[in-house]
Amino acid sequence: MKLFTLPLKETTILLLSITLLTTVDVYSQCTPRSGVFYGELLPGTNCSSTSINNMLEGQYFRMPVLTGASYRISTCGSSFDTQLTGFQGSITSTSIFYNDDNGPACAASLQASVDFVSTFNDYVRVGLNEFNCQFNLTKSAIVTVSQNNNLSFTSSSAELCEGDTRVLTATPASVSVAQPNSGDLGTFSGTGVSSNTFTAPTPAGSNENFILTYGFGYCSVSQTLLVHKNPSIAMAGSDQFVNSNSATLAATTSSIGTGTWTTTGGASISAPGDPGSPVTDLDNGENEFIWTISNGPCSVSRDTTIVFLCSDTVYRDTLYSCNPADTGTVYDTLSTTGCDSIACTTTTLIPDNQSPSVFCIQNIATGLSPTTGTAFVPTSTFYSVATDNCGIDTV
Repeated sequence: MKLFTLPLKETTILLLSITLLTTVDVYSQCTPRSGVFYGELLPGTNCSSTSINNMLEGQYFRMPVLTGASYRISTCGSSFDTQLTGFQGSITSTSIFYNDDNGPACAASLQASVDFVSTFNDYVRVGLNEFNCQFNLTKSAIVTVSQNNNLSFTSSSAELCEGDTRVLTATPASVSVAQPNSGDLGTFSGTGVSSNTFTAPTPAGSNENFILTYGFGYCSVSQTLLVHKNPSIAMAGSDQFVNSNSATLAATTSSIGTGTWTTTGGASISAPGDPGSPVTDLDNGENEFIWTISNGPCSVSRDTTIVFLCSDTVYRDTLYSCNPADTGTVYDTLSTTGCDSIACTTTTLIPDNQSPSVFCIQNIATGLSPTTGTAFVPTSTFYSVATDNCGIDTV
């Protein structure tokens, strides 16, 4: 029998411990709730706390809460061993939370505290007792309430271009109906915000940060969105006609965005980010250079300029048509012996497709023929191949 004495004692102690723990656990939940109402307590604004120091053990208070919001209730600093028991709405018999000692706000103490995430939109009613569920309405406790900030934006924080829209979302989600004094029911605010939609405003400069806010209960959270302005309209500069295999580009410097040169051919661009970059190694004939301006996620702006390298076998011609309102004689811009006369009708097209050695530039530039004053207009451009030296028609 002696062999079993020690295990029997351990078993007895274990059972006794379980019994005591069970008893304490039951008493920690002080039910049913007291019927002595202290009043209503509300968290402080901007997630701050509200404290009172005259609530008696045996009383209860109510606090309006929102689904998903987190709240803290504590009796830290009180002069006696406190207990807190919470009840949903008007229910008095079944608790939804309780704490006796060592809660999140009053660690290593005999004062009760609890963090509570609500699953309903209603009042939570919280009873105050002295351990072990005693209440004589004689001792005053310090009671502090606050809302924990568990708010966060769940919609994207990616950069936008002016005019872009984004549907805003956050957690906890907004609610439509709640008890009075519950705080903000879930509202987005900030420049460009309408209801739950953000329309990116035009930035003051190339880009600008806009701060959005989501309020819920007595807390709020912010999100910063960077908005970019649409880039400047790209202007790559006038087409050029050169007799050597190098040139200097002449784009307009962008005030909004960053410009970059690219080419579709084999030419070399010395400084791709410079509007006036030198280019070398031009191909004979047409060399296309593209000036692209970008700014954040906005659509890019592009413009193209042509550098035409003349050679012994390639030159540029312009196609002209007679002004339908005029009749008479007009002249080819390029010819071998002089300005060739052609009778003008309403449908005549005059191609400059002869090997150029004589130019009628001064007269052509005014839109009039050299002798009769008959008007004509350029309609298109094409390139011809000849065996003579290169001529450049600058009309």
